[in-house]
Amino acid sequence: MKITKIEQQKNNQDRWSIFIDGEFAFGVSTEEVFLFKLSVGKELSEEELEKMIKEKDYSKAKDAALKFLSYRARSEKELRDKLISKEFDPMTIERVVEFLKRYDYINDEKFAYSYVREHIRLKLEGRKKLIYDLRQKGIKSEIIDHVLDNTDINEIDQAIKLLKKKCPDKTEPGLKEKQRIYQFLLRKGFSYDTIRKAFDMHFE
Repeated sequence: MKITKIEQQKNNQDRWSIFIDGEFAFGVSTEEVFLFKLSVGKELSEEELEKMIKEKDYSKAKDAALKFLSYRARSEKELRDKLISKEFDPMTIERVVEFLKRYDYINDEKFAYSYVREHIRLKLEGRKKLIYDLRQKGIKSEIIDHVLDNTDINEIDQAIKLLKKKCPDKTEPGLKEKQRIYQFLLRKGFSYDTIRKAFDMHFE
């Protein structure tokens, strides 16, 4: 196989189209042209072409992962799911995950600590919801337990803060409204016992 043409792409001047034996084969960046030492007339073996494509896919997947992580912290599962959705092959995904772990771009324990602190402070969520959501994000049970055991969570105070929003004047609601508030607090991840204590303290 021989490279017969290298053509700059019209819509992106940092991208080049590589033609092999007269037919379009793939696109590369300017950096990759130099990295792979591509030039017109260069002969490529099947093995060289395959290696080149794998390196291209790895570079593309790594860029996609770093862009995804630039918006906010993600769990390893969230990152893997994103790369799978972009149809990268399993070996490429493993290489990217290994790279990201090596440089601490993804760290499930740090992610869990950050997630718990943020959701306690901003969303006033209880342990049950935190546990459920972290499991959905692929965080292992031992990490969840460790993080929650080492985070100061006063669930009664959290529940009371939510009650103050629902009943700011401390007028105890009727049965139907009380049931509705109970269901709301249960969805927020608080136990019946915590909710009962919060009601008793708020309406004392």
